[in-house]
This record gives sequence, C-alpha cells and structure tokens, in this order.
Amino acid sequence: MLIETTRFGRIEVDGDKLITFKGGILGFPDLKKYALIQTSPDPVFFWLQSVESPSLVPAGILNRSTVARNAASSRLRASSRA
Repeated sequence: MLIETTRFGRIEVDGDKLITFKGGILGFPDLKKYALIQTSPDPVFFWLQSVESPSLVPAGILNRSTVARNAASSRLRASSRA
C-alpha cells in the first residue's frame, strides 16, 4: 500500500501490518489507521505515521528489545576496557 506523508514523502507500507486503534488515539479520535515507519537501518526508533492524515506523526516509538540489547553490548565493551 502506497501512502503519502509530509515528513517522509511517498512510502510503501505492508497493508497487513497496519495498526488500527478502534477508538483512535488521544487527541485524534477520528484517525484510526497507523503504520510504524523505520527510518534507519538499526531498528531502534520508529515513527507512528497516520495512514489517513499525511501530516500526522503523533509519536516516535523506541524498540525496547533493541535498546536493551544495545545497552548490554555497550556495558560489555565498557567493562572490557576497564
């Protein structure tokens, strides 16, 4: 599915992976369909992009498992230098 966004331009998203909030989200009750947009090769941070409103990107989302894995890796590198 091709969607138009003001922040990322035209992007292709897998229609099967859209997130639907039945009651919308806080502040945007009429907008129910969203896609998680990954903008870097490392899947740490995603943008929650509205599929129904090209200009609405209400939140950034951190991937907790990747952040935890990276933090553990950093601690290991730091302790090996000590």
